[in-house]
Amino acid sequence: SFGSPHHSVFTCQRRRFHPALSQRQQQVFADARYTRYLDLNSVVPDYIKAQEYFKKWDYRMVVAHLGPMVDFLFSDHESSVTAPCTRAQFQASVSRMLCISYFKLEEYDKCVQCCDRLIQEEANFKKLNMLDELFNALNSAMIQKGKVLSEREDYVKAARYFNFIMESRIIKRLNNSKSKSPEFIAESMALCQEIYIADGRNRLSQGECQHALDIFENALAWNEEDAQTHTLIGITKLLLGRESEGYEDIARGLSLNDGNPYVLCDTWVGEAVYLMEVKKDFERAYQLSQQALDLLPDYFDALGIRLLILFRQGNYEMVAKEGKRISDKNPSKFADIFPTFCDAMIRLHRYQEAIELADRLNESFPTIHKWMSHMIRVAIDCAQGKSREVLNYIDKISNAEFHEKIEYLALECYLKLEEYD
Repeated sequence: SFGSPHHSVFTCQRRRFHPALSQRQQQVFADARYTRYLDLNSVVPDYIKAQEYFKKWDYRMVVAHLGPMVDFLFSDHESSVTAPCTRAQFQASVSRMLCISYFKLEEYDKCVQCCDRLIQEEANFKKLNMLDELFNALNSAMIQKGKVLSEREDYVKAARYFNFIMESRIIKRLNNSKSKSPEFIAESMALCQEIYIADGRNRLSQGECQHALDIFENALAWNEEDAQTHTLIGITKLLLGRESEGYEDIARGLSLNDGNPYVLCDTWVGEAVYLMEVKKDFERAYQLSQQALDLLPDYFDALGIRLLILFRQGNYEMVAKEGKRISDKNPSKFADIFPTFCDAMIRLHRYQEAIELADRLNESFPTIHKWMSHMIRVAIDCAQGKSREVLNYIDKISNAEFHEKIEYLALECYLKLEEYD
């Protein structure tokens, strides 16, 4: 089924350029975007290789093989020379694998773009009477878009999006038709579990540990042998103070894991958070974060937690060095590490560099992080004992953007200036 990345029924013979092609086709093929593929037969070898890499969780290689294919599959030229149904099957399967891969690689803009492009084809799938066959591939891509919303801290919208996919699409379609194949039902159940896991993570990111635990436990109803669900239940129990039960669930999850490196790293990072926040065991937490990075060097959750551990240990020089390395290598993550990175600069009395970081944040995210840019200037002036300058910066921040910490600093400054009223 094209609902999964394991489908391959096409021949793998690559066709060569033929002089009898129409003038229009020759013009299209002259474009650099399409010289790699002439027809769907020429797509198949890269598609099959991508499937194998997908099964091995090697998402970079999936993107390397499928990324150049997308423009061809969705091009006007391709639709004029290929059977519409075959084209639709490839569009759905390739887009699904790419959406998942882009999300795992934390390339969120590309993930959303890929999903939106596939969503636009849903009406065409219906017209071709293929929506049932391709429906779950489409839903899988949409789930990745919901995960991106959660990663970008739009938690309410993410929760609504997950609920929409579950209730209005998957469950509704299962209930409205009794002719679904066992394969379609199995795929739908797997997607339901994925939504529960994503929604539970969304709640966990907001600190709603008990709510997240309830959701993760409900996810087991769809597959009791899922490794990731068990490890997430274990991490959540740790955060709720149920240590013995938590480690039992983690052990259960790891015993079920079939070698997926993301499940391992996710577990180690979750345990590192628990050790850092609850146990204050920074050394062991650092070891676990490093263990995750040894397996997946670019895994941002591990990079972020390791940076925070270094900060909690008072190793500000290392935070400054690592913060620069991370933000230079992956500018899209700059906002995520900014508070820790910039705070380390202030504690090192590198005030001008902290101001430059704040300005960089404000330029990149002027609406979202404007208050944080002012906050840094407030913190710097406070560190230098400039109470009047602190109050001047606070005046620039509207009441809607006021932050509890800034109010506390303002009170402190008024006391120092003996302006008691």
